[in-house]
Amino acid sequence: MSAIWAIIPVKSLAETKSRLTAVLSPADRAALTIRLLRRTLQQLQACDWLAGSIVVSRDRRVAAVARALGAQRTAERADAGLNGAVVAGAVCAGRLGAAAWLIIPSDLPYLRSTDLDLLQRAWAGASGTAVLAGDDCQDGTNGLLLPALPPFRFQYGPGSFTAHLAEIRRCGLIPAVVESPGLQFDLDTAADWRKYQAHPAHISSTQSA
Repeated sequence: MSAIWAIIPVKSLAETKSRLTAVLSPADRAALTIRLLRRTLQQLQACDWLAGSIVVSRDRRVAAVARALGAQRTAERADAGLNGAVVAGAVCAGRLGAAAWLIIPSDLPYLRSTDLDLLQRAWAGASGTAVLAGDDCQDGTNGLLLPALPPFRFQYGPGSFTAHLAEIRRCGLIPAVVESPGLQFDLDTAADWRKYQAHPAHISSTQSA
């Protein structure tokens, strides 16, 4: 099986979850980020098809969590932004022999290893495929699994789902879209926080080409 490395970019805890300022204190936002990161790494550990995980962060506390859970750690440049952080993770994965990248955010509170298995099955099932999972509005990108292609231009930010679809096709890959509740719900806004507090159920998953 080709070596697949997960890449998890994480902001500095002093900057994390800024859109939750209205509902959480800085200390609570930092604690939430650490808790979600631990959970994400644990779900990744349950995937025996992964070669390992790489946490990309300049924050020492985040790095300590990564080390404690057996993940590799690398840091992006101070001005790199999210796309630069993912590129730093991809470079690190390349040094570790990655044949494919799995980019996963750390703020998916309902993520399960079975959600990740859906991505892997879609990717392994067809040659030349890149697998994409969007948020519940199919605006952001909450899962991206593709061959390690240096020409690939990461498009994280508003509208990244559509931008990544276009980039996948530009690279000559066939996009496969996976929809799964554990991948679709990310914890970004005060409205997300209220939903998270209510702990909604997520039960269905689908895949489409």
